[in-house]
Amino acid sequence: MGGTAEFAGWCAEMIEVLIAVKQASEVAAEQGRSKVAPAKAKALRGRYHSVLDEAFALLPEGPKPRPRGEGGWSETQRKAWNLATRMRTQADQILRMLDDTRVPFSNNPAEQSLRMVKLHDKVSGLFRSQAGAQAFATIRSYIQTAAKNGINRLDALRLIFTTGPWMPPATTAP
Repeated sequence: MGGTAEFAGWCAEMIEVLIAVKQASEVAAEQGRSKVAPAKAKALRGRYHSVLDEAFALLPEGPKPRPRGEGGWSETQRKAWNLATRMRTQADQILRMLDDTRVPFSNNPAEQSLRMVKLHDKVSGLFRSQAGAQAFATIRSYIQTAAKNGINRLDALRLIFTTGPWMPPATTAP
């Protein structure tokens, strides 16, 4: 019970549901709405939970899986249970874009911001001082802000040493 192919089935269904959620949120945002229409959101939440119910039906009954190496569940079943459980407990966060169309589908930009710090750790090791870490963060923040505003990274660095740092345009709070 609960082979890899069966889990691939519910995962594929969940991908379809999440893409539908993303599209519904984008359509609502394009129409100037702050959230997806209640009937549409309810239907998407229902599909989401239905797929999760299907996932749990494929898993062995009883308590959660024991730690790895203690038998009982296969590695595939353990991973499927962990994913389905996380998706059930954090459903409000995963489906948040239905209630607020400003919420992005992915947190990739936030993860990308941290990637250079992790790369620095791997290549050079930890920072030797607090001041060094702050300088690194300041430089990375400046470069990323410039890039997000369409400024070439090298041009932004060149400006620092010639005419002064590039500053992003002022914005007004919503």
